[in-house]
Amino acid sequence: MTGDHGPGPIEDYALLSDLRTAALVGKDGSIDWLCLPRFDAPSCFARLLGNDRDGHWQIAPTAPVRAVHRRYRDNSLVLETDFHTEDGVLRLIDSMPPHEKNQHDQPCLVRIVEGISGEVDIKLRWVVRFAYGDAVPWVRRVRETDPVLDEFILAIAGPHTAVLRGDILPRRAEHERAHELVLTVRAGERLSWVMRHDPRPQEPPQWHLSTFHCHGPNPLTAPDLQKPRPGEEVFERLPLSPTRNPHRVARRPTARAAASAEGA
Repeated sequence: MTGDHGPGPIEDYALLSDLRTAALVGKDGSIDWLCLPRFDAPSCFARLLGNDRDGHWQIAPTAPVRAVHRRYRDNSLVLETDFHTEDGVLRLIDSMPPHEKNQHDQPCLVRIVEGISGEVDIKLRWVVRFAYGDAVPWVRRVRETDPVLDEFILAIAGPHTAVLRGDILPRRAEHERAHELVLTVRAGERLSWVMRHDPRPQEPPQWHLSTFHCHGPNPLTAPDLQKPRPGEEVFERLPLSPTRNPHRVARRPTARAAASAEGA
């Protein structure tokens, strides 16, 4: 489940959708394509066009799978996948709750595992890559206590954000930019995870323009600011917006540049 494995045959993918965006799930339990928050937004999982490092979310048994049976529940887009192994049977349930008109809910992807028989060891692997695999996010574990206890994993790269919640959260994989979880699911047990698009603006870093050092909460994604050229002066910060890099700095043109502009 690691390395440079590519996607499966296109006919092995099932569709999930909430009427705003869609995900493609392979027979191996891997979500290899998802754009958030809309169909026309950049992807956060793009293994369909590359390999594991381009983003995917896989939940599957660690032991060899003897058979895979899939179906949609009734007349819905709730997908049920049964993995049959020598040790037992595991059911994976995937869905995206439909968007209701005039509601301000955010797209979310729900994944549930159920133990049908025996005991099955599974691995969850969560690799987020925004912007069609080009943007590696800064990922951190967040624990909030107000107003209620809430623990989740936040992935953020510029304006792109995603949040993962679940009964048991994965941990950072050693020497990899990925999160993994290995556990045993017994008959009758049920665990769930929810990945949601999170449009909340994050607290921007605090800049000390005299020294050009970043003292904000996110040093891994802070831009490498250069000292202004002679005659330039840093005079304002651009406002934070979903379509504008909050870390860009506007510069006052030099007198020579201004004179050149007037003569043009």
